[in-house]
Amino acid sequence: MKIKHLNNSSIRILLLITIVFHLIVGITIDANAYGPRQISLENDPPLVIEPDDPQAGEQFGSSVSISGDTIAISAPKFKNENGDEIGAIYIFERDAGGPDQWEQVKRITLETAENLGTKVVIDGDVLVAKQGSIGDISIFYRDEDGSDNWGRVKIITNNTGFTLDFDLSGDMLAIGQTQSSGNGYVSIHYRNKEGEDMWGEVKKISLTPSVFDDGFGEAVAFQDDFLAVGAPKRDIDEIASGAVYLFEKDEGGTDNWGQTKRFTPSDGEKDDLFGAILDFSGDTLAVAVKDKANYDFSGAGAIYIYEKDEGGEGQWGQTNRLTAPVLHTDDKFGRSISLNGDVLFSSAKIFNPDQYSIFNKNRGGTNNWGIANETLKSPSSAEVAFGGSGIDAANNLIVVGDKKDSTSGEDAGRAFIWMQPMSDLTIIKTVSTEIITPNKPMTYTITVTNNGENQVQNLEIIDYLPAGITNIQPSGTDWDCSLDNNELICTLPNLDAGASAPDITIDANSPEKTGWFYNQVSVTSDNFDLNLDDNQYLIDTECAYDGPLAVTDLQITKTASDDVVFPGTTFTYTLSVVNNGDNEAVNVEVVDYLPCEVTQIFDEGTSWTCDLTDKKLTCTLPSLPSLETAEDIIIEVKAPSETGWIYNQASVTSDNNESNPDDNQSGITTLSSTGKGVTYYIPLIIH
Repeated sequence: MKIKHLNNSSIRILLLITIVFHLIVGITIDANAYGPRQISLENDPPLVIEPDDPQAGEQFGSSVSISGDTIAISAPKFKNENGDEIGAIYIFERDAGGPDQWEQVKRITLETAENLGTKVVIDGDVLVAKQGSIGDISIFYRDEDGSDNWGRVKIITNNTGFTLDFDLSGDMLAIGQTQSSGNGYVSIHYRNKEGEDMWGEVKKISLTPSVFDDGFGEAVAFQDDFLAVGAPKRDIDEIASGAVYLFEKDEGGTDNWGQTKRFTPSDGEKDDLFGAILDFSGDTLAVAVKDKANYDFSGAGAIYIYEKDEGGEGQWGQTNRLTAPVLHTDDKFGRSISLNGDVLFSSAKIFNPDQYSIFNKNRGGTNNWGIANETLKSPSSAEVAFGGSGIDAANNLIVVGDKKDSTSGEDAGRAFIWMQPMSDLTIIKTVSTEIITPNKPMTYTITVTNNGENQVQNLEIIDYLPAGITNIQPSGTDWDCSLDNNELICTLPNLDAGASAPDITIDANSPEKTGWFYNQVSVTSDNFDLNLDDNQYLIDTECAYDGPLAVTDLQITKTASDDVVFPGTTFTYTLSVVNNGDNEAVNVEVVDYLPCEVTQIFDEGTSWTCDLTDKKLTCTLPSLPSLETAEDIIIEVKAPSETGWIYNQASVTSDNNESNPDDNQSGITTLSSTGKGVTYYIPLIIH
C-alpha cells in the first residue's frame, strides 16, 4: 500500500501523473467556472478605524502598512496649529482596546516636515516614511526615546532629484529616485552600514544604457535577497510598454545587487506602464497594469503573476494573467495591489466606489490564482468614491485606506479592516489492509483535524471512490453524507480549533479485478486556509490474490483533439494502451467515466469490445502480448453547453499484477470557453 500526502507540486499529480503547461496568451475562461468557495470574513461590513481627533482634509488612509499586530496609517495633509501641512502617521495596535480591537497608540508628527507620510512601510520595530516635495526619507524606531514611542533616528535627504518609491525588508532599504537629468536609479541602504543605525548606502543601481525618463525606480519591492524595480516607460523592442528588472543581493559578488532577470508583459502595448505598480512576496511577483485594455474594455486593467522556478530551477516565468471578475471600461483593476503569501488583494474602480477582489493561489488548480472573494466594498455611501488610497494584507488582515471619506469632515479619511478567520484543516485517509483481496470486504477511514486557532464553519469532504468498489456504506457521527455513484460528499456544520472530527468509515467490497486502484479525498470549509497542502490526500491500494502471478506493465494515454472547445461543439478523445511488460496481459479492461454526451464510439474493426452505460465506457480485450500496443479507442463527445473545465480520467487494468501502477491511469483537462472572463495560463493536459 502506498500512502502520500500532497504538496503544491503534487496536487495535480493526484488527478493523474504529469502536468504539461500550454502557455497560451489570450485563452480566456470564466472565473466562476471553477466554483470556488467565498472566503469567509469575520467582519463584513468591516471594522472602521480613524484618528482619535480626525481633521478635515488630512486624508487619513493615504498609505497603510501592516506588521504583526501593528498598523501604520498616514495622513499627509494633517495640519499643525499654524495651518502648515506637516503630515502625520497614526499607529494602531491590535488588542489595545480589547480582543481584536484596534486602538490608536501614537500619532507621529514632525514640525519641520512637509506632508509626512505620502508613503509608509512598517517592518517589525522599524517604520519608514516619505515626506516633502522631493521625497526625503525618515526612519523611525519603536521605543525610541520612551516605551511605545516612535522616534526618528535617521533622515535620508535627496539632494539630486526626487524620490519615486521605497521599500523596506528587515535591515535593508531600497529607494527609487530620479536625478534632475531625468535618469532613474535605486540606492540600497543597510541599517548598520557606516555605523550602528546609520543606514548607509551600499549600492546604487542603474540601467545600462541609462534612458531619459524611463521611470526606472518608480516602483520597488523587496523580498529577502531579491529586489524588483519597475521602469514603466522603458522602451523594449520599440513597444514602450515598460519593464520590471530583478536584482539579487550577491549576484556578481557580495552585496553587488546584480541583475538576474527582466520581465516584460506577454501582450505588451505602447504606454501600458508595465512596472508602475508591483508587489513581491515569497517566490511570487505581481505586476499590475491598471490601464490595460481587455477585449473591447479600455482601461479595464490586468495583473501579471510571475513565479520562481517556473520554466526551470532558478528561473522566473509568468503563470497567470488576472483581470477583474467582471470587465468594465476604465475599471483600472490593479491600481492598488497587496501580495501576501498565497493571497493577492487588488482594487478596481467599479463605477464610482472602489471594490476589492481577493485571489488565492491554487484555487482552480496548482499555481492557478482563482477568485476567493469577488468584491469587498466600502461602507461609505455610493456617492462617495472609495479613495483606493492605501491597501495592505498580512496574515489574516486586510486594511484599506479611504482618504476621500468625508464622514468626519471633508476628505478627513477613514480606514477599514477585514479579518479573515484562519483555518488549517488536515485530512488523512487509511485503508484496513495493505493488500486487498478481490471482491472481499474492506474499510476506508477518513480523519479530519482543525490545526488552526479558529472554529471552522461548513466543512465539506469530497471523496471520489475508485471504480469497481461495490456495496459502499459510509458512516460518521455528526456527518451528513450522500453517495452518488462513487462520489461521496460529507458535510459537518463546524469543527472547533484544535479538534478532530469524528472519523468517517466507508465499508465496501473491493473490486473483482486485481491491480492498483486510486483514491482521492479533499476537505474544504468557509474559512480561509492558507495551508492547502494538507487539504487533499491520495491513497493507492493494491488488489491482488495470494501467490505469484505474472507481472506486466500496462500504460494508458488519453488525448483530446482540441485543447479548447466551444460549448455545444463536438470533439474526440483517443485512448491508447500499450503493454510495456515482459508478460502477456490477460483480460485487459479500460474504464472511462466520460464527462460529456457521447455521440459515437469508433471501436468497430478493433479487438476491443465496448459498452456504454450512463457515460461509463467499459472496453475489454482478451489479451495484449508483451511489448505490443492495442488499437486506439476513439470516442466522439459533445461539449457541455456551459463554459468551464472538462475533466476526464481513464484507467486500465488486467488480471495480472502491475510492476508500475503509476501509468495505469490517464486524464485530460479540456477548456470549454466562449472567450469571456479572466485570462490565465492554463494546465491543459494531464496524463
